[in-house]
Amino acid sequence: TAWNGDIVSTPSGRLVFLSPVIQERYDWMLQHASRGDYVYETYNAHVNFPLDLRNPSKMSILLNSGYTIEAQVVQAIEDLKRKNTKYIIWDGTWTREIETRSGNNKLEPFYQYMKSNYRLVQSFTPYDDRDRQVWEKLTVPDN
Repeated sequence: TAWNGDIVSTPSGRLVFLSPVIQERYDWMLQHASRGDYVYETYNAHVNFPLDLRNPSKMSILLNSGYTIEAQVVQAIEDLKRKNTKYIIWDGTWTREIETRSGNNKLEPFYQYMKSNYRLVQSFTPYDDRDRQVWEKLTVPDN
């Protein structure tokens, strides 16, 4: 009963956030993305509906585990290219896994594509075992 929710006006209506940490990426997207922009949140598309942002991919979830197969990673990359995706919300813990472990990193091709065509523009307070980051598309053509 000691909740102090923050009310945020979004294109889909008002949202109440009980945690400023969870609210961070919604606030950032409201300030930087425009309605209808393509935004790909790799681990689950949470921001898309309330902020009226479009998901560019048929692959709504990518995980650096046995859940995701190689064909899904390839499909996600192709979808990002086809839809001219402006932002990717990525889990920075995967970056550390990919860069420090050799072997079976399911998302390495996606990460290499992202690194070549996007730049890290924002990191948020980690929570729920995720290190959420926003990567913005570079103005150079896709590789």
